[in-house]
Amino acid sequence: MQFIFREHTDREGRSVILREGVEADGGALHRYKVNVFQETELLLQAPDDFESDPDREALFLRRFRSSANSLYLVAVHAGEIVGTLSLFGGPYRRTRHVAQLGMGVLEEWWGQGIGGALIDVGIEWASANAIVEKIALQVYTTNERAISLYEARGFSRDAILKGEVRLDDGTAVDLLVMSRWL
Repeated sequence: MQFIFREHTDREGRSVILREGVEADGGALHRYKVNVFQETELLLQAPDDFESDPDREALFLRRFRSSANSLYLVAVHAGEIVGTLSLFGGPYRRTRHVAQLGMGVLEEWWGQGIGGALIDVGIEWASANAIVEKIALQVYTTNERAISLYEARGFSRDAILKGEVRLDDGTAVDLLVMSRWL
């Protein structure tokens, strides 16, 4: 059974449901990932890193739902996923208190408050989780918009990983490590 976390109205008046992803979302998640990985270089994964199909995505969502310290949120409009947020809890006893945040929003939906709403729900969930004590993430140092969004949500700058990403054109990009204690 899926649990609806929140309804969000974007800046254009469109209704978006923010909820936990479920196995039945496998097809929609696959379509979303195909699109989002092709739209931007601001994600750590590239399109050729993405080898999947709807059945694999359903399994991926089932694994998230079976983990006590992990959450996969989807932002859904008109039956299609327009954004996602993952909180992947550490798999080991010594790291299980830290959830790694990953987020993406389709370019058409940028600037509509979807990312902020996903982060807010993720923080609320993590704060209520008995295991998770900290949320951590990595973001390109060139992605000032995302960094501002994270800082507005209480994340602090922890470190810079020099040359951590190599873009398709050969450009090296630094990653900013950020975190928020709950």
